[in-house]
Amino acid sequence: MMYDDQIEKLQAVLIDDEACRFNFASFEAIPLPLDPEVRIKGIIPESASLFKVSPDSENTLWLNLRIMLEISCYICCLQLLA
Repeated sequence: MMYDDQIEKLQAVLIDDEACRFNFASFEAIPLPLDPEVRIKGIIPESASLFKVSPDSENTLWLNLRIMLEISCYICCLQLLA
């Protein structure tokens, strides 16, 4: 399927910290814009995905993020439009 190749490329870029000169899997925590008390500390590349909401729409990017709330780490999902 067309999406399988695109998803594999997306995951490969997120895993390879030398490709973009940035480690998406683990980085210094940054505040989530809508809730600054939640801090993003990485992306889980293996679970990144693409899908279309409708046939006429652009691809939608689905990322699972590593976040921090106080001293505990949790995993949440965030949908970003590509």
